[in-house]
Formats: sequence, C-alpha cells, structure tokens
Amino acid sequence: MQPLAVTSPHEKCRVESFESEQKKGGVQMAAIVPVGEIRKFFNENRSDLVEEYRLVAEEPDAGVEVYITDEHGVPYFVVEVDGANEYEAKASSETEIERVYSQLLNLYVCKTEESEAVTRRTRNQMYRRKLAIQKLYGLALIAMSVIMLYIASQGVTVEDRDATAVLLTAPLGLYLLFTRKIAIY
Repeated sequence: MQPLAVTSPHEKCRVESFESEQKKGGVQMAAIVPVGEIRKFFNENRSDLVEEYRLVAEEPDAGVEVYITDEHGVPYFVVEVDGANEYEAKASSETEIERVYSQLLNLYVCKTEESEAVTRRTRNQMYRRKLAIQKLYGLALIAMSVIMLYIASQGVTVEDRDATAVLLTAPLGLYLLFTRKIAIY
C-alpha cells in the first residue's frame, strides 16, 4: 500500500463526531472519528479495545466499516466490506495512528480517484499472488500424484498397488494449475 498524504479534515469525506449519526437529505451519513481525534479515542478506550473492536468509521452505502482495537499496545485497524475482512493494518506506534487511519479513510470510506486506483492495484496484486500460490498447490498435488503412482507401481500385493487417491489429487491439481478463478482462501 502506497502512503497517501494525511489530510485532516477530509474535504471529500463527511466528518461527524462518533456519537452522532445524522440523516441529511434522507441520506445516512458516515459515522467517523475524525483523524485528529483518533489518537485521543484510542487512548480513552484503550482498556475496552484490548478485548473488543470498536467501530470508528463506516460508509453504509458501500457496506464499509472500519474498526480499531489494541493489539500488544499498538492500534490495529480492520476494514470490513459487506461483513468480510477486506484489509488489516497495524500502526507500528501510537504516533503513526493518524497516518494509518487517514490512509484507510482515503482508500475505503472517502473514495477518490487516486484511492480507487490504489485499491484496484492492491486487489490486482493480491489476485496475482493468490493465483501464483494456487498454481504451486496444483503442482504439488500433481507431484504427489506422480509419487503415489510410482509407489503403487512398486507394490507387491494388490493393496500395495492401490492408487485410488490419484483419482482425487490429479484432477484437483490440474484444476488448480489451469483455472483463472481463485479456488484457495
């Protein structure tokens, strides 16, 4: 993830206090702890954050929620999109919390053309990485199939020559090797 400039307050983002979720013009507004107050929010709720996640930003129209928790004394953010984990970020120190939070707001809550390009690039990189790992799994399954066939061919009894497992591992390996869909998670 490329660092983005810290903007506070966000011009393109609707910033409100955490407690107030207002409807303006019939549209649900994003509930956001402003970037300048996130460190204060973290310090005030630190004892609770050790045991639970707290919602600090959301965009209901896009189904995006940003949570914060305390992991080993440093802030840890989780971004969920439609209930599934999309991204996790750990601030390396308490002083870096505003920069990390600002990046997450720019990328997920307050979409701009630049943030959408970064998100698209990040998703493409994750897709290629998962696809490469999937192809390695496919090669491993095919190699295991070949090894099982070799061991079965050296067997003396009927039970030793049983290679039924190859009927499962070889097709699965070929599928993982040649499909463009991500089948691993």
